Amino acid sequence: MKPNIQEYFNYRYDGSNNLTFTIHHEFVKELKWQDADLELSFGGITKMNDWGSDVRLTIQQKRPKI
Repeated sequence: MKPNIQEYFNYRYDGSNNLTFTIHHEFVKELKWQDADLELSFGGITKMNDWGSDVRLTIQQKRPKI
């Protein structure tokens, strides 16, 4: 996996000013996301197009409902 994970994501604003993220298939494959439900959480992103050096990405397996 590339150390700069920002390379795996594309983001843009649509005509309604909604932010849309797309994730490259390579990243999904590396995480084995197609085999399990995962939750991704981003933190520390303060500026679009430059995530800086203090961005956090948390990836957890989604827990089944009890």
